[in-house]
Amino acid sequence: MECGVAMASGLLSNLITIQKYTITKDSWGQPVENWTELATVWADVRFQNGKEFIAADRLAAQTQASIRILRREVDVSMRIVFEGKTYEITAVLPHYRREFIDLVVKEIV
Repeated sequence: MECGVAMASGLLSNLITIQKYTITKDSWGQPVENWTELATVWADVRFQNGKEFIAADRLAAQTQASIRILRREVDVSMRIVFEGKTYEITAVLPHYRREFIDLVVKEIV
């Protein structure tokens, strides 16, 4: 591992789980939709903003965050679980140093 990566990865102090949407079949051959855990990785989670709004006659809140992880295959069809909350990936941004990627996420409410 390159020295810069080892030093920078020390900033990744939050554990997140990356999940992928899958469809399997049950014992009757019927499709079953599921979220499958791909990996649990260290990340730097930074909350950018939050907002409250009225949806379906209820007060709801939405949080947006940026999550930096070591470079790996991740796309917007996947999702993140962090501290018991689930986040939709809205963008995958390359980091100027190629060993990281930044995930732009919003909480699924």
